[in-house]
Amino acid sequence: MVCTALLSVLLAGTAVNVPASGLEPTSAPMLRAMEYARAPAILSDVEFIASDEMQGRDTPSEGLRITARYLKARMQRLGWQPGAKDGWFQTYELANKRLDTAGTQASLSSTSDNGTRSCTFSFGADLYLSTPFVPNAGTTEGDAVWLGSGVSAAFDAGDWKDRVGFVSEPADAGERQKVFSRARSEGLKALVVVAAAGDDVATRLAARTKRLVAGSPRYVPPSEGGEEGRNQRTNRPSVTNWHMPRASFERACSALGVDSATLGEEARELKLRWNETRVVDATSKVTVENVVGFWPGSDPVLSKETILISAHYDHVGVTDGQVYNGADDNGSGTSGLLALAEVLANHGPLRRSVAMIWVSGEEKGLWGSQAWAAEPWLPGEAKAVANINMDMIGRNAPDDLMVTPTTKLDKHFNGLGLLADQLSPLEGFPKLRSADEYWSRSDHASFAKLGIPVMFLFADVHADYHKPGDDVEKIDADKIRRVVRLVSRIVDAMQGETLLPPVK
Repeated sequence: MVCTALLSVLLAGTAVNVPASGLEPTSAPMLRAMEYARAPAILSDVEFIASDEMQGRDTPSEGLRITARYLKARMQRLGWQPGAKDGWFQTYELANKRLDTAGTQASLSSTSDNGTRSCTFSFGADLYLSTPFVPNAGTTEGDAVWLGSGVSAAFDAGDWKDRVGFVSEPADAGERQKVFSRARSEGLKALVVVAAAGDDVATRLAARTKRLVAGSPRYVPPSEGGEEGRNQRTNRPSVTNWHMPRASFERACSALGVDSATLGEEARELKLRWNETRVVDATSKVTVENVVGFWPGSDPVLSKETILISAHYDHVGVTDGQVYNGADDNGSGTSGLLALAEVLANHGPLRRSVAMIWVSGEEKGLWGSQAWAAEPWLPGEAKAVANINMDMIGRNAPDDLMVTPTTKLDKHFNGLGLLADQLSPLEGFPKLRSADEYWSRSDHASFAKLGIPVMFLFADVHADYHKPGDDVEKIDADKIRRVVRLVSRIVDAMQGETLLPPVK
């Protein structure tokens, strides 16, 4: 007995094959295979995926495409099979809306007994947008009103529905957002934020302007009937938030007989008419990719049941020349999935099949997982029966790991959560914390809509979340390794006649 127990420990490395309450112990073949999840190899994958050369893996971007091909090459080398209809990549389309700068313009006009005078504003010279999202095409017309710096008193001074508001730009970004929100709630048709004297609006918003001209891709689920159908369903009035240099505004005031020096905090009718035209090219499409690998099961019946394991491989790209590498978000989950693929390649087939999917567009609104869930496809007769999703698993305290759904989300809680709670102490995570507040924030939420049990493993946000400091030197590769081992144990526990333990 002593010799047998010692052999079990040696085969498992530092892990002991201890059964959790109500579970069979992790199988010896899986324990041996788990030793192929190695921290140095995981770190080397993170170093490539989160390198400056990948330029933050924005969706879409060349860095994202290179990363997809890196994942494909790694899976091919491990002997996995392609898991998408046309090979390794499941493609989906984004509608690329692009602002036509030549056709987009606005004017202010005044009418008197002597006729009509007008002053025209050109986009990129007199008009700018701070949002990276291309507005809808169309025209907007309304009487202009001055609202000071957008303080509540100016908004409260009258009914400004269907007007076009002009405000002097608040210095604080939070206050600017309040003004934009108030403009929408008051029913303004547009808001024009006039910059302070000397503020170089063109330079400040150059990156946003470049993005608007290049285009703003968006995924529109098939259920929404395309971009036109989406706009009809939202049925919200469009409020364009323009930015205008102070010199352009004062030039217009001078030409149209308004003394700009008298404009203070009080609301005032300008007795001017605003007319804007937004020209948008929405004809182009952009194709992006999810990467899907397939590991066929050995059981003639159970192999048709597929455990879908996911991680998003995109991040947020480059802003103002700074690369947001996303080593933890989600280079950690992306590399963890590769390590898990290596574990299974060294284990051999399980009874059930396993599919691994690296999805794009998570940072933009779960685009890739939505696209796969809209048209789920796996080889042969395989169908997804459960999903385990990993996102941001490489930072914070070594023993800290979170999970959702927990029992508090009783509508969604399932046997995956039971397995995770029972097996996590074996990999150095004594008690999993709740990540229920993140239930809708990552790709498991898309897969849950298929009616299958899902689970999200997550190590929480940190000071570098969505910032340039999320770099590889801060990654705890051993923590990723232990999360991979935990998932390996969970997958091994899902190979019985019953997929998951029942939830009482």
